[in-house]
Amino acid sequence: MYAIKTRCLARTRGQLHAGKQVNIAFKRSVSSYEPKFTENGMAYRGRPYVVDRERPPQFAPPPNAPAHIAVLGGGLTGLTTAFYLSEFLPSTKITLYEASDRLGGWIETKEVEVQTPDGIKGTVRFEGAARMVKPQTQLSGPPKWDDLIFYELVHALGLADELRHSTSLEVDASGFLYYPDHLVTMPNNLTFKPLSQPLKTIRSLVTFARLLLEPAFRGIIPSFFNLLKSNKEVVTMLEKISSHQADYSIGQFISTRLGRPDQVDRVASAIIHGIMGGDIWKLSLLSGPWQNMVASYRRKGSPDSMSALNTPVHWTDYRLMDVLCRNQGIWDLANKYLHASGIWFRNGFQTFTDALAVDLSSKPNVTIKLGEPVESVRYDEASDRVLITTETEKQPVAYDKVVSTLYAQTLANITNGQLPALENIPAVTIQLVNLWYPQPLLNHPYHGFGYLLPQALGFDRNPECLLGVIFDSDREFPIRNPDGSPVDPSNPPNRGADTVPGTKLTVMLGGHYWDDLPDEFLPDSETAIELAKQAVERHLNLDPSISAQAVARAKLCRQCIPQMLVGHVNHLYAARDQLERNFHGRLAVAGQSYTLPGVLHCLRAARDMAMQIVHKAAGIPTEDDWPGVWVGDTGLDRLTTPLLHQPMEIIPKPILPLRYNSGATMGKDLYQHVDALGRVWTWKNKVNNTAFEDGKDE
Repeated sequence: MYAIKTRCLARTRGQLHAGKQVNIAFKRSVSSYEPKFTENGMAYRGRPYVVDRERPPQFAPPPNAPAHIAVLGGGLTGLTTAFYLSEFLPSTKITLYEASDRLGGWIETKEVEVQTPDGIKGTVRFEGAARMVKPQTQLSGPPKWDDLIFYELVHALGLADELRHSTSLEVDASGFLYYPDHLVTMPNNLTFKPLSQPLKTIRSLVTFARLLLEPAFRGIIPSFFNLLKSNKEVVTMLEKISSHQADYSIGQFISTRLGRPDQVDRVASAIIHGIMGGDIWKLSLLSGPWQNMVASYRRKGSPDSMSALNTPVHWTDYRLMDVLCRNQGIWDLANKYLHASGIWFRNGFQTFTDALAVDLSSKPNVTIKLGEPVESVRYDEASDRVLITTETEKQPVAYDKVVSTLYAQTLANITNGQLPALENIPAVTIQLVNLWYPQPLLNHPYHGFGYLLPQALGFDRNPECLLGVIFDSDREFPIRNPDGSPVDPSNPPNRGADTVPGTKLTVMLGGHYWDDLPDEFLPDSETAIELAKQAVERHLNLDPSISAQAVARAKLCRQCIPQMLVGHVNHLYAARDQLERNFHGRLAVAGQSYTLPGVLHCLRAARDMAMQIVHKAAGIPTEDDWPGVWVGDTGLDRLTTPLLHQPMEIIPKPILPLRYNSGATMGKDLYQHVDALGRVWTWKNKVNNTAFEDGKDE
């Protein structure tokens, strides 16, 4: 047995940053790549990747384009960065370095042979990391359109036919919370319209009343009243954060809002477990998962107008949307999945990274070096270039620009002490355990995305250090159609590639519970599988004989999710200065060591960094004229610019396309919205001169 008992005890509040304000000081080589999926004849049923040549917009290569660019890391961010660079700079030589023998990073789909109790053989697919994306149509705070980058890549790579999706109407719950000894339903689609929908309103009120009786939500009613009383203090906190004068933990902020720290431990911490696997009392509000909400609060302590009619919009986000929506293929995909709650690839998410890898390997200006761990990255003042050496290439290779998508501490270790700030960005280790049971619907009646465990559970109730469990089979074998109607039991849908039905789960272990735990005390694969099985058996009340039939696979993801702790932006300030001073704009960073984890955040960071390089070479003023860039030579400019100094406008929601059910349509030079009175509203695209026009009545 491994010694992790003390690591699994729920953290006490205030262990690191809770209740304390942190001040912020301004200051081997292959010519082609064949993914394992296609080797096994699984991807696209034997047909090759088909590239749609309606690519991102191209133009003549910039006269000052770098001759040679290196991208460090062959995960999702690295592949995407290399893709955009190779598209927009076809005359530039791109070299992609990857330490392992495969591309895709943590994203990995494995096919496993299984057999049912009655002897039927088949295969199921286990996801080793990301499995889906969630469109950004329901974000709180200012709208974002990073999902359009996903659609852009899907369209360019010819993957549209491989997509599958779900809607919120398929389940009654958005998810579940395990507390203290049972699953608590987090209701979905609550309706409070007593005049137009009285029956739905009554059912919603009953559901809400039951929720209030749960131990997890004990004391929540007084917290609602505290939301009003704490408003002034909260606005002060957000004003300091927006100006980068201070930072607070997410736990401290929510505790101030609700007036009850126990609500943070019992509910909010579970959400953070599902997003980052981290400690809510340590993670930064400014840099963490709810940073978009912070952007809703602006000047002089007043919240921006987040009414039914208006919303603050970042200029960089709007410009990104403005450009991408003009591509008809992207526009069509975005509208097709406008009401999707999740989007994935039928054959697994590795389909996406494999397609990027195949595309890159087909380009004459791209070289992929697998099994080439980079040992040294240093700046050569004489040539004004960056020199890279690897385990097999001891002779340094010079590059005009290097983009690192490696984990921050890994980059710090290979830059010979030139980037010490990156050593201060930690990451958590997570053990993923995939489970498949031959019996379908073992999680009934709990259908949804899955369930999460909060920090309030001590070792006695969470000895396995579980973070959460994902119901993969509910996504691929739904009990309802996308419109909410029951599926035909004689012909149930299969939205995945598994050839036999069953109950498929993914269990997440570890995270911040394993902080500072020596590697020798981490559970091995066999132990992790047993821990996951016993936890699921207890949570779902399964018979031990059923657990014994489970087919399992474990994957240890060391330092897979970097943690944005309180004061994270201080490290970014220091890192930006060190990159500028020690590498003179020749080395940039991108990826989830600096921005949030998740597929869409990785894609946005990669595209922005590539476009910054392209448009600097072309002499285009990126701050004003290019969509969504503004990351600078280091990749950190936007992340180190206070929210108060970032261009933002208050925009009527009805004229924003693809958001708020606006119905806004795409025009050649502007966006239009026809309101209930037949008036046409448009927004012209002018920096700092946003013009709204009330059209003539029709």
